[in-house]
Amino acid sequence: MSHHRTSIIRPLFASKLALVAGLALGILSTGCGDAMGPILQSIDIKENGTVTQSLDIDRGGSNFFAEGVAPGAVLQLNYDEPVDQQSAEDKISLRDEDGSDVNLDVDVGLVDIEVLPAQPMLAGNHVITIKKGVQDAAGNPTVRDYNITFEVE
Repeated sequence: MSHHRTSIIRPLFASKLALVAGLALGILSTGCGDAMGPILQSIDIKENGTVTQSLDIDRGGSNFFAEGVAPGAVLQLNYDEPVDQQSAEDKISLRDEDGSDVNLDVDVGLVDIEVLPAQPMLAGNHVITIKKGVQDAAGNPTVRDYNITFEVE
């Protein structure tokens, strides 16, 4: 009789162990618990709610949009994982051709950040800067700054 109980207990224990191992593997494969901060993957230019241009971030070279940007465009920063709102808001700035700061509204979503100039941008070159330190939900920060140049038409 005790042999029969052991054969029932072993499969139950093994199935619970497999469930725990599967959950742990699932958490690791989705990126939760990693030691890296969020990675800026791309920036979209949105006009009237529609993406008109997209720039994949080149971590080793220069980053600039090939086409001009409309004065009322919204810049959407796209990350590979959720970002922490408080850590992101003060890391983003926009400067016009004269080097003057452009007033911004920053709207942090789950894995994206929308950068909305408070007024239409003036014609000329602009640089958006994303400073290192944007954090994921676990507090892991980004490790580099980005300066992306674009021309407002």
